[in-house]
Amino acid sequence: MTFHRPAQGDAQESAGTEQRSLSFDLTGPTGLSDSEGDRRRRRAVDCPEIIGDSEATRELVERMNALLPSTCRADAPPILVTGESGTGKELVAQYLHHCSPKRDRGPFQAFNCAGLYGDLGESRLFGHARGAFTGAVTDALGLFRAANNGVLLLDEIGELPLDAQALLLRVLETRAVQPLGETKTFPVDVQVIAATNRKLEEEIAAKHFREDLYYRLSGLQIELLPLRDARRAADIRPLLTHQLARHERALKKRTMGLTRDAQTVLLQFPWPGNVRQLSNACLRLVTHAAPGTWIDIADIRRLQPEILTTTRNADLFLDEREATYGDALRQFRRRLILDRLTLYNGSASQAAASLRISGPTFYRYWSEARRLP
Repeated sequence: MTFHRPAQGDAQESAGTEQRSLSFDLTGPTGLSDSEGDRRRRRAVDCPEIIGDSEATRELVERMNALLPSTCRADAPPILVTGESGTGKELVAQYLHHCSPKRDRGPFQAFNCAGLYGDLGESRLFGHARGAFTGAVTDALGLFRAANNGVLLLDEIGELPLDAQALLLRVLETRAVQPLGETKTFPVDVQVIAATNRKLEEEIAAKHFREDLYYRLSGLQIELLPLRDARRAADIRPLLTHQLARHERALKKRTMGLTRDAQTVLLQFPWPGNVRQLSNACLRLVTHAAPGTWIDIADIRRLQPEILTTTRNADLFLDEREATYGDALRQFRRRLILDRLTLYNGSASQAAASLRISGPTFYRYWSEARRLP
C-alpha cells in the first residue's frame, strides 16, 4: 500500500502509485435477465467505496453485507449505527441503501433530528394536512412517505425530542404515518436507519431517550470505531491517499504529494474529528499547495499547526542535541509500534507477536504513543 504518489525520496523506487480499497462484486450471479443485471450494475456504481486496509474495516464491510438481505423484506427492520462524529455513519446508511439487492429500491432520504422542533419539525417527518397549523397552506407528504420503498436516515437520533420519539415509535410499530391535522393513516414501507454519536443507554438513564424506542431501533446494530483506535491504524494511509486524490480532482490541481516527514506526522496524528477532520485537512493542504510541488512539514506547520503539537508528533522532530535518552527511546518505540501495526493491517495481536511482547504490554505502549497532551 502506498500513498497516492511516492513520497519524496521514494520516487525512483516506484514507477507508479497504487490505491487500494475494499471492493466487492455487487452484480450478482450470472444468468440474470438484462434488466435485473442492469439494475444491479447501476447499484454497484452508486454504492459508495469503503476505504481502509485494516481488519476492523474488513469486518465492518462483512457486517454490512450480512445486513443487506434484511433490506429486501417488506417489513425491513430498523438499523442503529453508532460512532463518534465524523466516523462515516451516513456513508454506512448509503452503502446499505445503494447496495441492497432489493428490486426497485426507492429513494434515500436523510433528516437531522437535532433540527426537529414543534409542529414544523414533526411535519418534516410525518407530513401535514392543509391548515394543520399556521403557514400550512398545502398538504405535505413528510419524509416517511417521500422515502416509501426506500431508506430514511434519522441522523442524531439521540437529539429527538421525547414527544417526537413517541410518534416515531408508533410509526415503527404500525408501519403507517398519521400526518398532522389528518384523521386517517397512510401505510409506509420504509427502512429506518438511525445514527447517533451519543451513548443511548446513558440517555435512557437520564430520561432523555425512551427505552422502548431504543430496543425497537437496536435489534440490528453497527458500531464504527474512531480513527485513533489501534485497530484502525492501517486505515489512515489509504484514507489520506483517497482524500488527497479526491480534492486534487475537485480542484483540478496535481501536486507531487506528501514528503516523507509530512506522511509521518499525518499518520501519527490521532484525528479526534475522525474521517471528516482528515478530509478537511487534506482539502486545506491541497488548496494552498502550488501545482507540481511537494506538501511538506512547513505546509502543515503553517496551515495545521495543531497536528504538530500532539505529544507524539512533537517528539518525532526532537532537537537531537538536546534530546534525553528517554525522549529518544519514546520516539523510537512510537515509530516501531506504528510501523508494525501498518505492516500487519492494524492487527494488534500479530504486531505484538512479531515484537515478542505480550498483548497488554503492546497496548500500554500503543496508548502512550496515541496519548494527547
